Amino acid sequence: MLPRLKLTIIAFVLGVGLHALPVRAAFVPTADIDRTVAEFLTQQGLSVRARPVDPRLKLGACETPLDITPQDTNRSLSVRCNDADGWRIFVPLMEAAPALAAPDAPRPLVVALKTSLPRGALVTAKDVDLIPAPSAINSGMLREAEAAVGHKLLRSVNAGTPLKLTMLERAPAVRRGDRVVLRASGKGFSVQVEGIAKEDGAEGDRVTAVNLSSGEKLAGRIDSDGALLISF
Repeated sequence: MLPRLKLTIIAFVLGVGLHALPVRAAFVPTADIDRTVAEFLTQQGLSVRARPVDPRLKLGACETPLDITPQDTNRSLSVRCNDADGWRIFVPLMEAAPALAAPDAPRPLVVALKTSLPRGALVTAKDVDLIPAPSAINSGMLREAEAAVGHKLLRSVNAGTPLKLTMLERAPAVRRGDRVVLRASGKGFSVQVEGIAKEDGAEGDRVTAVNLSSGEKLAGRIDSDGALLISF
């Protein structure tokens, strides 16, 4: 009973219960909002600057791209998170921006999913389309479909959501247990044998494999054709 009593005392001192510890909320860094606002102004072709967001603000992390629209005769910007539990703030500009484009001005095209896909799904050419970008363009947002095709989703993504590099990972070119070509070359020689991959890897990754002829374990980098390039 003594360890339980100690744990109870510690929990009481810390102000928490034994069975319901609070979950720390995730907040978006205000510096990220500043950067997104600056990118928006640059894309509008303006040299005007926005005042930094108060770093004391605790705004929940936003899964959807931030929506930015001009307000108050172009003297401030509305920055909105359109998540279900989203938020909205107003960011003053250092000076009026009379040339600021209207919210419905033509926007560049970005890559988005046609249909919702679950985490781990492989993105194909049929899954993506180009749509007008949200008003806030994040640096990781993809502009070409080829950059998404052949990659796996790191999380579930809804239809119509613009894809960003942080949502994707390269699909394995080689999987553990696959038969692979082990290709070695050096000064005056070049040889290749068959092996078995011991781990998953995408093109360019360094993985290990076992030489089927000698049983030797070798490490190499995955080439574009799926072969393992062994260097000595």
